[in-house]
Amino acid sequence: MDYVKPSDKGTVIEKTAESLRKHFPGRSVEVAPVPASEFGKELTAGKLDFFITSAGQSYRLQQDHGVRVFGTLVQPGYPDPNHGDGAAILVRKSDGITDISALRGRTLLANTSIAFTGFYVPMGEVAKVDPNWETFFSSVKFVGGGSHLAEALTDVAEGKAGVAFARLCFFESWAKDHPDLASKLAVVGEKTEPGEPCRRSTPLYPSWIITGTNRLTPGEARSAELAILNMPPDSHGNYWGIATDFLPVDHLYRTLRIGKYRYLRETTVQMLLREYWPLFIIAVLAAIGLILHAWRSDVLVRRRTEQLKALMDEQQKLQKKALDATKHLDALQKMGALGQVSGMLAHEMRQPLSTMSFYLDGLRMLLKRGVIGPAEKLSEPLSQIERQAKKASDIVDHARSYARSSRLEGRRVWIRLGDALKEAAENYRVSRKTPLRLDVSHADADVWVRIDPLELECVVFNLLKNAGEAAEGADSPAVMLNAIPGNGKIRVEVIDNGPTLDDEAFARLSSPLNSTKEGGLGLGISIVRELLSSYGSHLLYERIPGGGLRASFELECVKENPGEGERK
Repeated sequence: MDYVKPSDKGTVIEKTAESLRKHFPGRSVEVAPVPASEFGKELTAGKLDFFITSAGQSYRLQQDHGVRVFGTLVQPGYPDPNHGDGAAILVRKSDGITDISALRGRTLLANTSIAFTGFYVPMGEVAKVDPNWETFFSSVKFVGGGSHLAEALTDVAEGKAGVAFARLCFFESWAKDHPDLASKLAVVGEKTEPGEPCRRSTPLYPSWIITGTNRLTPGEARSAELAILNMPPDSHGNYWGIATDFLPVDHLYRTLRIGKYRYLRETTVQMLLREYWPLFIIAVLAAIGLILHAWRSDVLVRRRTEQLKALMDEQQKLQKKALDATKHLDALQKMGALGQVSGMLAHEMRQPLSTMSFYLDGLRMLLKRGVIGPAEKLSEPLSQIERQAKKASDIVDHARSYARSSRLEGRRVWIRLGDALKEAAENYRVSRKTPLRLDVSHADADVWVRIDPLELECVVFNLLKNAGEAAEGADSPAVMLNAIPGNGKIRVEVIDNGPTLDDEAFARLSSPLNSTKEGGLGLGISIVRELLSSYGSHLLYERIPGGGLRASFELECVKENPGEGERK
């Protein structure tokens, strides 16, 4: 190959040719310099058996032409074949630049555009700072090798150019002849390790590679391998070894997007998929996740909507049921009030009507004796008064009979008491505007009673309502509804935790049409008493020590339902 001179590596070329001549006697071994740009053409034409070139170019030609590596150069000071070549990035020391990023926008001088260590290797460090490495410098000038590259270093030292790239150890060779100029230069981003003979700005890569082509037979390749690896060191101590790691070369080409990685410069769907397939998979999985999340959210929303609609429907049913029950209870209370007023009116009217009848009898007796008269004038008016008094008495008797019989002839059926108590408690709970703790214990109420269900609900509802209003004066309002069986009867209790009633207030509970509530008429409890009375029961009140009131009543009951077809 044609390489940048001067170089201590050059002596290995002739030494290698001598070793091959010894192993191939009678064969002509010729050495010819070939520009790096012409290697591809020479290989395609089949003109080469061996060639020596940089690790980067050899790696590329291995992929393009299937050639095989026979050895890697080992130099004094760099005994590891995997790490024997690099480059230095040089600037004027007075510029004070130590970091590669500070070189942006400067003028660059390098040997050739395809030089591995002279251009690609240092550009790999630039690409780590800026992926758009080709536009990092304001301008790039390729001066060629040898004396031209030496002049480039002189231009940088004299301030005529900003930056220069030089392969490993070229700066040291040049500095021997130009010590004053060399003292004006600095290595940027230096990575030199202790004990290295040359300064560098880059990692180390394999050095020169000797490569054989497919023109060689397997036997010739074996003999050539022995000749190359058994060759003694040349005058500068260079010899051939075996490199085992070309991965840094591959990574460099990928970073620069050259060679087989040139496709990375093309923004195509295929390139994007190949380059960013992990992100693409993540994006696809994220999209699938979002779709599944949206579908699941939609299902949950529909499900919750259906549940909410069902709850609202159930709430509306309960409210309607409570409203209907309230209307029935109101109607029953009105009927009870009407019956009570009718009974009171009939009771009170009975006495004046009886008195009027007595007076009529007395007047007739006086008329008959002639005490008063004349008879022909008074007889007819007295008869009319008697007829009207009799009519009024019949009306009063009818009203009393209606008030007494209206409940006795009600819809009395056999019902399970526990179910009725539960329903009454639920209707009361729904009808309240403010929450209240209501404990219902009807486990012992699995008995049957013969009663009008609506009248029973009216009784229980009124007692719960009064207990709830009384409990509102407590810190934690609470009402209990219990059922306690015994001796063919069952006692229903409503207990509140309201304030303790004094003797006067407690006494008023037993008086008709009296109430402990301000503005209350006592009509509800009066109706309750009358309803219970029609079933042979009565309402009892008990004060609870520490606060609260117990209201209770008893009903006759049986354990089995004796009325077929009457179960509620």
